[in-house]
Amino acid sequence: MYPGTRQKSWWQSENGKENVYIQLDLEAEFHFTHLIITFKTFRPAAMLIERSYDFKQTWQVYRYFAYNCAESFPGIREGYPENLTDVVCESRYSALDPSTDGEIIYRVLPPTLHIDNPYSEQVQNLLKMTNLRINFTKLHTLGDDLLDKREDIQEKYYYAITDMVSAIAIIMQPVAISMLLFMKQPVELVGVFAMAANIIPWVPTVNNANLFTTETLLEISKIQKSADLATVTLMEKQDGCQPCDCDPGGSYDKNCDVISGQCQCREHMVGRTCSTPKQQHYTASLDFLLYEAESARSSANCQVVIREPYRDGSEITWTGIGFVKAFERSFIEFNIDDIRTAMDYEIAIRYEPTLPSNWEDVEVTIERPGPVDPNGPCHDARDEVRRVALPANSRSITVYPPVCLEPGRSYKVKLTFRRSNFERDTPSASVLIDSVVLIPRIEKIPWFYGSIPAEARRQEFERNHCASYPAYSVQTGQIPEVCKKYYSSIGAYIFNGAFSCQCDPTGSVSKLCDEYGGHCMCKINVVGRRCDRCSPGTYGFGPEGCRACDCNSIGALDNFCNATTGQCKCRANTYGRECDQCRTGFWNFPNCQRCDCNGHADICDSRTGACINCRDNTQGHNCDQCVEGFYGDPRLNVDIPCRPCPCPGIPGSNHSYAERCSLDMYTKDVVCECQEGYSGSRCDVCSDNYFGNPEEPGGSCQACDCNEKIDLLKPGNCDPHTGQCKQCLYETTGDHCEICRSGFFRYAEDRMCEECVCHILGTNSSAGPCDPTSGQCVCLPNVTGLNCDQCIPNHWKIASGEGCEPCNCDPQGSLRQQCNEVNFKNE
Repeated sequence: MYPGTRQKSWWQSENGKENVYIQLDLEAEFHFTHLIITFKTFRPAAMLIERSYDFKQTWQVYRYFAYNCAESFPGIREGYPENLTDVVCESRYSALDPSTDGEIIYRVLPPTLHIDNPYSEQVQNLLKMTNLRINFTKLHTLGDDLLDKREDIQEKYYYAITDMVSAIAIIMQPVAISMLLFMKQPVELVGVFAMAANIIPWVPTVNNANLFTTETLLEISKIQKSADLATVTLMEKQDGCQPCDCDPGGSYDKNCDVISGQCQCREHMVGRTCSTPKQQHYTASLDFLLYEAESARSSANCQVVIREPYRDGSEITWTGIGFVKAFERSFIEFNIDDIRTAMDYEIAIRYEPTLPSNWEDVEVTIERPGPVDPNGPCHDARDEVRRVALPANSRSITVYPPVCLEPGRSYKVKLTFRRSNFERDTPSASVLIDSVVLIPRIEKIPWFYGSIPAEARRQEFERNHCASYPAYSVQTGQIPEVCKKYYSSIGAYIFNGAFSCQCDPTGSVSKLCDEYGGHCMCKINVVGRRCDRCSPGTYGFGPEGCRACDCNSIGALDNFCNATTGQCKCRANTYGRECDQCRTGFWNFPNCQRCDCNGHADICDSRTGACINCRDNTQGHNCDQCVEGFYGDPRLNVDIPCRPCPCPGIPGSNHSYAERCSLDMYTKDVVCECQEGYSGSRCDVCSDNYFGNPEEPGGSCQACDCNEKIDLLKPGNCDPHTGQCKQCLYETTGDHCEICRSGFFRYAEDRMCEECVCHILGTNSSAGPCDPTSGQCVCLPNVTGLNCDQCIPNHWKIASGEGCEPCNCDPQGSLRQQCNEVNFKNE
């Protein structure tokens, strides 16, 4: 925080500047063990840490860090060091993710290497330093290959640090030690920049002389905006004795080393006073012995109620995945087998009312596996039935009296929900049970009673109401720091030290967890103390966290899905991962109906219901029609299957003359839709004006060729077997009406037939009709002309009807040889 305010502050470099360094100059030789830097923005794409142990005469690189080691530091091997002096490049601290609060952690002595002698000359030389420099060499530019020089673009890129902790131990008698902080580039400094040389602050002695221990916290509390140099001077160490002040829970006793002041720490507790769990460890919270109702055994009429975390970020008031809904005369039985210390424990029931009134009678019983140790703390334990009410205006209740439990034994705590109301039975009444918590009884903690310091601790504990938080609060952030301090000590005492964080490498942001309670920092939608599972309503536990189930609010039963596949729990006839479509064989989401395909298809269009891939030679929206070439009635309850059209043979037989047919709904017989030229119920005869042999396989019907000299609307124009024309029009005749009938003629085929005009006296009627192509009549002897209406020259007597006779005119007495054709008169 910025001094005098509640505003969070950070250090920030000049925007757009890549090459920036922070330098720590010490006026004495120190041992440097590790460095932790927390960034407000993205971590650098490339940086390096180097030290000097000869007051800046020479510099040696400790470690390189880069998103792309080969590009940023060519020639430097990427990976883990293989020996103490190996200088390598690491990429795990240089990714874009996370965008804020990302850490870079460096340890001088790699945890991956076994060190036989930590006091060897090689190790000591590696640790010592007089100057430390952190060089930032490359920014993450979010996809831009080169920094854009425009001012509004450069504003995006800078380095920003919220916290930097450096572990430094003084190895020689310090006198007027100064700490200097340099920035290579002009920077804008915002608020407080804190740097630590180990963790424990200096403390005053009894005579108020300002002293510091070998573990000293150095804080640069304020740096002026325009300054590039700040100095903090430590006071020279003075003689004098100090109280051990060993943490009452973190240490085995209150005694310490008379020289160093080091207390004897319990397992995994560190620090001079043993008040801090070592890195990647934590002390148990006061409600550490927590047992989820949904994991307990319950009666058949209980229901597990899974609850999704609030999407608006509201505070979660339960633990685990949810609750168990208990009804009258139901029970929940908790198995307890992880007690570490024999003592009195208070049983706290965490719950959530569902009714506006109190639940008036809950019976609590404790089942022991056998008799208690007569010489132990629980020798006078009483296991009478306890009864408690669950107030509607509360979320937790403590059961009295406390119960004494011993380590190494398995117990059962059973909650029986007798009556919600003493005046009447209410079978529908219910209450949501979250968990049962065993809280160590403060009165049984030895260092709260028996001495003046112990009484002071107890009074401070009670003054800050620290006894109430473990039962009521599930959020450690709401607990005052003074209470957390006592809880941490109690947890270390009850469980003999600290536990390993064991943060899940997939679900957590880092290996570090909260020192109190052990909660790891989880990725998005990941929950659990270890960040080892998806929160209810999400799935797909992986490196990116978990994804929301997004179950369809109509098609799904709720918003909870399979934690691995993401499959939501679908309502009847709905389908899909999100239950947002009808299942196979149904349509019309969300009012899913079974596909009506008359048993001839299994699926249909999810929107229209049109059947897909109809079988059995059917077609149509509901597979209720036969395809072309088939006939029948495929509807359910009629069940006349679709069969090939017999017209007269089936399709493909070379004896079928209909592309489609149908079923006569009255006679149930087939009706063929014959091709042109065919007729009959089975297309086995030729139509009018057609001829052929369709009744025979391979036969066919052809149009009769009557040269358009027939009336197509009249039946019987031609023979149905031979095709001979029978009713020729326009005075034509012949098998194809190709010639004029007797007594008619035409000059060309494209002309109409004309009647022959033969002279009755000059025409030989017994010789036949006139010529059909010229109209020439057949004349009697010596008669000529197209119509046989003239005698040939020098003949007469055409009226005789027997032909013409010669005139025989006297050549001497007549003027010419031609006489009158009628009366023989000469001239």
